[in-house]
Amino acid sequence: MKTNLIHKPCSVPLAIIAATITLFFTSSFTGVAQDINVPGYGEYDITVIDTSYEASQSSLQDQPWWGSQTEANVFATALGLQDGNPGPAFAYSSSDSNVDISAPFFAGFDDFSEPTSGTFPYVEAEIVAVPEPASWILATLSTCFIVGQGLWSLYRRKKFSTVS
Repeated sequence: MKTNLIHKPCSVPLAIIAATITLFFTSSFTGVAQDINVPGYGEYDITVIDTSYEASQSSLQDQPWWGSQTEANVFATALGLQDGNPGPAFAYSSSDSNVDISAPFFAGFDDFSEPTSGTFPYVEAEIVAVPEPASWILATLSTCFIVGQGLWSLYRRKKFSTVS
């Protein structure tokens, strides 16, 4: 008996799926700031902003991973899952109507496109500056060393001058 299989289009509109994913991503990340260590790149302060690409284009294009899907994936992997949930979006390129993003997902990261006008939780990062030693500490140590050398030479001079 031959069975005819007829392919039926999906009855769930793509917009509903996209809205569900967006709600899932935004529910636990917007406004969260945290430090992450990105192997090969250093430590970054990560902030998640709930915005559209169009509204924050220049800020998103200033990110260290902009223009490189590989670097976006490295940052997304470093951020990892948050409380067991997929993470926010690392935007890395755009076209006229879509922005390409990488996001931490259950199996590492996931790459996909979103409309440039749609609101999504995007990541912004600033490198965490390594504090330099305070100059007054160096000046104090130098002064102590010079004073110590002077006192030592006075001690040695006095000790040897009273021997004869």
